[in-house]
Amino acid sequence: MTMVSERDEFVYHEMIAHPALFTHPRPRNVLVIGGGDGGTVREVLKHRSVKSCTLVEIDGLVVEASRKYIPQTAKALSDRRATVRIEDGVKFVAETKEKFDVVIVDSTEPFGPAKELFGPSFYRNVKRILTKDGIVVSQAGSPSTRSARSRISTGSPSRSSRS
Repeated sequence: MTMVSERDEFVYHEMIAHPALFTHPRPRNVLVIGGGDGGTVREVLKHRSVKSCTLVEIDGLVVEASRKYIPQTAKALSDRRATVRIEDGVKFVAETKEKFDVVIVDSTEPFGPAKELFGPSFYRNVKRILTKDGIVVSQAGSPSTRSARSRISTGSPSRSSRS
């Protein structure tokens, strides 16, 4: 499964970050769960009101590979306002005492380690760490992709295969 491409990554990263940051009255403290490629952090830090952006990524190899092979995407991970934490985002959200104006869940599809990022207990903890005007954004995949997967798994014909 392709996760990032230099050619068009900006489309995803801009859309997961900017709508919430422009909507919030004054985003200062932002949390990004996942997103070890750094693209979401890069977009978050384009907002002058943001004083800190914490990235919590479960896989340190993602951060390391992104810094080495896609430096234009990962460049903001070295910004003084960025903190990179290599740990489980579910555990971080459950245990942190920090408050965040915006929480962005930039995860993979809901299976494997990311599965818990789609559960009710995770979102209860996200709500607890949001400030009064806090906003949460979550990557939820593409409805058309899910629809196609459903047709494949159920054996239902897709629209394009009907005569």
